Formats: sequence, C-alpha cells, structure tokens
Amino acid sequence: MGEHDQNSIVWDQILIYDSQTVWNQVPPKPLWEGGPVLDVIEPARAALRNALATAAQKQ
Repeated sequence: MGEHDQNSIVWDQILIYDSQTVWNQVPPKPLWEGGPVLDVIEPARAALRNALATAAQKQ
C-alpha cells in the first residue's frame, strides 16, 4: 500500500466490493473506499447497505 515509514502504515481500511468482483494481479477498484474503520464506520454501513440492495435487485 506504499508504506515507507511509521506514519504511512495503514492499520485498517474499509473497502466494499461487488459480489462478482474477481481479484487478479492487483486489487480491483472497490465500489466504496473509506479510511480507518473508526473514522468511517457509519458511511461504510450506508455503502454496504447500498451494495447489498443493488446486488439483491440484480437477482
């Protein structure tokens, strides 16, 4: 993730992917990308609800 010193270490990050996403050589682009869990938990919950609703509509 590009860590080069103690200040650039990523300890946690929320990424939400479509259920049909296939990982290849590099991580794919997520539907939603936040920051540290503590800072983005509510927006992440909303994004996850949206992703699940979208997936349900596709079925």
